[in-house]
Amino acid sequence: MTLMSYFTEPSLKEFLRRSNYWASLNRNQYPVRMYDAITALYNWVDCPCDSNCECKKHGCEKHLVRINSLGFKANYEHYINCYVDEKNIVR
Repeated sequence: MTLMSYFTEPSLKEFLRRSNYWASLNRNQYPVRMYDAITALYNWVDCPCDSNCECKKHGCEKHLVRINSLGFKANYEHYINCYVDEKNIVR
């Protein structure tokens, strides 16, 4: 059983709606920065799971797979951009 299975669909939608609302007001523009990080640090691959997998029950077709060749610095920069208030970053 996955973590998502513990939430009802309406409660999960409400949680995500609220989270995205507050994130959009954050100075870091978290939703935009997270999209940039996912695009730069991960590749989409076809879902390798068999039909008994929990993800297939939710209509999964693709998985995000981390790009291993990227070093610490690339991951660190995206983490900082996503989660640390830009006014607190010393570079």
